[in-house]
Amino acid sequence: MNRIKNAYDNVAPGAGELAAQRDAFLQKLDVPQTGIKPVRKRVSRRWRIAAVIAACLILGTAAIALSKCILRTWGIDGYLWERNNRDVSLPKTLKESVKVESEWAGWTLDQYLEGSSCIFYGKCTGKTAGDRGSSELRFDIERVYKGVYDPEVERFCSILREPFKEGVYYLIFCGRDASVYTGTDCYGISTVIFETDTGLYHEGVFDLKEKDMNEVLATAESYASQHPAADQIVINNDYCRSDDLREIYDYASTVAVMKITGIADITAQDRTAYTFEVKELLKGSVKGEQWVIAFKDSMAVGEEYLLLLDKPEDTSVFFIMCSARSVLAASGAEAETVRSFSK
Repeated sequence: MNRIKNAYDNVAPGAGELAAQRDAFLQKLDVPQTGIKPVRKRVSRRWRIAAVIAACLILGTAAIALSKCILRTWGIDGYLWERNNRDVSLPKTLKESVKVESEWAGWTLDQYLEGSSCIFYGKCTGKTAGDRGSSELRFDIERVYKGVYDPEVERFCSILREPFKEGVYYLIFCGRDASVYTGTDCYGISTVIFETDTGLYHEGVFDLKEKDMNEVLATAESYASQHPAADQIVINNDYCRSDDLREIYDYASTVAVMKITGIADITAQDRTAYTFEVKELLKGSVKGEQWVIAFKDSMAVGEEYLLLLDKPEDTSVFFIMCSARSVLAASGAEAETVRSFSK
């Protein structure tokens, strides 16, 4: 059709019979007499469609961004964003109150009698400041209502708010705790009851408002008569106290060669928390635990060690040393000896 139009375009409109034929032919085609205008119209329409599509895309993108902004401010996205970015730390006074309430509140005297592994009555004979705000105490124990009192375990440890005083008698609810880091045991105090000038002091025991010390001791005596003391000594956080590698291996729940990858920001005065990567598993399992807590500065980042480990509880997210010899070089005679136990 272009060739026909070009041929007719060489003849001026209205010039003779040939021009009349040209006009009739173009009218049948419903095309203007100038042949390049239809092409211009088709190109212009395409550009207009493209422009409309581009505008729709721009407006759609802007609408999505605006809706996200609105949701962030007023909707569920806003709640999540605010929750993840706001300062959620508690004020110091409120934090201390929550800690005290969560650790000590909610038990009656009967619950303390039933739930404590050791219950002693005695006079405070000494007090010193311990680590991280705790107190280390000495008692002259006169009566054992529950558990076994070992005179060789001289220390009693407490984080209670009420200050202890020498010469005062206390009913002590406690448990025997071990520490591989200090190498010594102590009795960890959960609460105490004693007389003051204004009445009974009872940290977290809520049913003693109308009782005096004699009534409390009579209740403890009644419980002791109904529950004769057992000879078994219960030790919390116990560890293998032997130096024999075979005994340590048998005691450990997990034995593995681990590469130390970093130091966690929870280091205490006598211990360090290390992040790790398991290189060789000899015993037990590793299921999501994040740290190994060992003697302070006992391992170097980037080095590999054969570790004999335990966990305080099944749900703990960290390992602890199960003995004083839990950290061995990954290569050497001791490591090969331990490897032979797994064969």
